[in-house]
Amino acid sequence: MNRSLFAYLCWTFFLYFFFIHSFLVFFLISFQLIKIFNLFISQEFQLYTFFKLVICFILNSLNVTVPVSCFVSSLAFYSKISSESEYVAMRSLGYSLRGVLTPVLLLSTLLSFFFYTLGRDAIPSSRAESRKIISELKSKALLYQLRQGVFFTAIKDVTFFTLDFNKETLEMNSVFLHHKNTDVENQGEKLVWAQRGQLVFNDKSAANRNEANHLRLLDGFMTILDKNGKELEQIKFRRFDYNLPGLDSYFDSSKKPGLLDTMKLNELAKRAPSLLEKKNISLEIFMDIFLERVERYFIPFSSILLTILGFLMGLRHSRTSVRSGNVKSFVLIFSYFICYYALLGVAKKGKILYWLPSAVTTLFLLIILVMAWRKARWVVAS
Repeated sequence: MNRSLFAYLCWTFFLYFFFIHSFLVFFLISFQLIKIFNLFISQEFQLYTFFKLVICFILNSLNVTVPVSCFVSSLAFYSKISSESEYVAMRSLGYSLRGVLTPVLLLSTLLSFFFYTLGRDAIPSSRAESRKIISELKSKALLYQLRQGVFFTAIKDVTFFTLDFNKETLEMNSVFLHHKNTDVENQGEKLVWAQRGQLVFNDKSAANRNEANHLRLLDGFMTILDKNGKELEQIKFRRFDYNLPGLDSYFDSSKKPGLLDTMKLNELAKRAPSLLEKKNISLEIFMDIFLERVERYFIPFSSILLTILGFLMGLRHSRTSVRSGNVKSFVLIFSYFICYYALLGVAKKGKILYWLPSAVTTLFLLIILVMAWRKARWVVAS
């Protein structure tokens, strides 16, 4: 193929991809940012944290935006050259159907490989980091709602009261806490009173990272009641680190395979059968481990297939057929993703094999590709 024509096809497709992908990313992360915006305005606004979270959201959205962008960019680009007779001119010069596709296919393969590279380490790390940031923001947002001499009820099942609270040192005096234990059998409520207390965040001395954020109480006692309000036990303490729901910021990565890089995920997958047998992990987590492994290869591969499909469905005889074809194409892509995520939901429950969602949707794409390729061979200059 002529070098100038090759460069033109690659560059134009890349521009389509860039603008469509930017729009999709902006659209998706806007909803996420709206959800957490109140966390920023309820405390001191940190620009660095905000931009860090935006970058994490962008990386997190690539699983959806890259395949869709590849398909829509290819569809829009080839619909344009088809409707403006550029495709007819290229075929008249002797370029085959495969030759017209090759430049865009090579570029989409490079983009998919780049996405696959990100999916190995960068995307899992960004997921973990975004969860950590949001959790810390939620915890800090609770702090800004604390008022001395006022009952604090922002945490579910918890009523908190202190006569004196220092927002700089997070220290407090005369602390009262009422906590309903809805998750613990035979325990209905906990009543805690302490002379002094302090909110502690990211405590490095904590034995468990789930306990890194807690309320440290000094010189007090705790009364445990059963579900009928009868006293079960009374404990006197000099120091007691009380873990409040809503202050935890650590997410156990073994329960979130999507937060692990590929090396750690593969190591976990090797141990997963024995962990399931010992009931250290649930069936849902077990399936999630293997689904995550397959997905990291499937999405880049499906992006390449969707680029070819967009090319084939973008080629039309007339402008009218271009418009009607585009409608059919969007119905097809929505059906594809609905089918994939529906099967993914069923697989997570262990009702079907973990590789079936990817295999079924890939087979679906290949059948459509063969049909579209046969039809596209007839779209020639007349």
